[in-house]
Amino acid sequence: KGETTSTVNFMGGTKVNYGTNNEKSINYLTTHYADMYVEDLVDYGTTELIGIKSIDIQYNKSCVPIITMQLTDVRGLSLFQPTELSRTKSYNDVTQLNADSVAQSFFQAFFYMPLPKFTVFIKGFYGKPISYQVACDKFDTQFNSATGSFDVTVRFIGYSYSFLTDISMDALLTAPYSDYGGKQYWEDQIANERFTLPNREGTGKIPMPTLFQACMDMVKLLSSGTSEMQDTTLSDEEKYHAQEISTLTQIKQMYNKWYETLYSICVQKYGKKYCFLFSKGKGQDATYTGILILVNGKTLTNGLSGEYLQYSDEFKKLNGDLYSAIENYNSNGNSSMQLNNVSPDFSDYQRQRLFNA
Repeated sequence: KGETTSTVNFMGGTKVNYGTNNEKSINYLTTHYADMYVEDLVDYGTTELIGIKSIDIQYNKSCVPIITMQLTDVRGLSLFQPTELSRTKSYNDVTQLNADSVAQSFFQAFFYMPLPKFTVFIKGFYGKPISYQVACDKFDTQFNSATGSFDVTVRFIGYSYSFLTDISMDALLTAPYSDYGGKQYWEDQIANERFTLPNREGTGKIPMPTLFQACMDMVKLLSSGTSEMQDTTLSDEEKYHAQEISTLTQIKQMYNKWYETLYSICVQKYGKKYCFLFSKGKGQDATYTGILILVNGKTLTNGLSGEYLQYSDEFKKLNGDLYSAIENYNSNGNSSMQLNNVSPDFSDYQRQRLFNA
């Protein structure tokens, strides 16, 4: 909580007094937990109330450690003994209040919101200890009626970038100004020169701007930008691509209308069961790709050019506008592609025999 750091040593044992007048003490691993009493917490300062049954450490694909601990709180003393001890005290003649907090529960760290960061030190029989900076992800406890103790499951996840994704941008902007530790932390980091940057001359250091200050400076820069800054080769290229996208969108819309109009004309003349319109996508994203008309070749005595002459003036104008739009696009040397154009009078289209007459 805040800048407070607490340490729990599962191998610390119990304080045992010795000497002529018990003036000396040493920590031993004992069996005092078996007959522990409320006041013994003050007398012995034992840490043997809670023990580890198992520790499981896993690494996922992103190499973030997941530490799962199975703990046993003997008769629930670690959780309830400090509370019971506190209730025997009084403050200003009010019982069950203790101003000094003689004892604290090991579990107190799991009841602070937001949860603090944890550093877990683990050492095997050989080698040096390993430290993990983790955050508590899960805390479950249940009463074991067979032993009279409480079984606790705690899961920690490696403190990594993935936790930062849960922090909103507003929180990052306001953190250096927050009275809840953020402002003091920012000032302390500037004081120890961790949050400092070299000045323009390179002769000293200046405080690093907050994210809010950096955003405001960027807004001022963009709003006061000169025409020379705005009219660059990159901006010209961006403007052209924006225009090209707009042109292609218009051609696509003209293509779709061209197909729909031609399909409607053919359905009226030959019947819907002989006309087929093909497309990709659905709804507003649909793009027509082809049209198939099944007719007797003898009915097209003048070929497709003669067929085109029979179409309405509205379609002929649409066909001409689409042809001109595609020609203009293809003739532009900066175009990123070449489009297949329509035939101005259908003379480029050929009939295909599908069945033997």
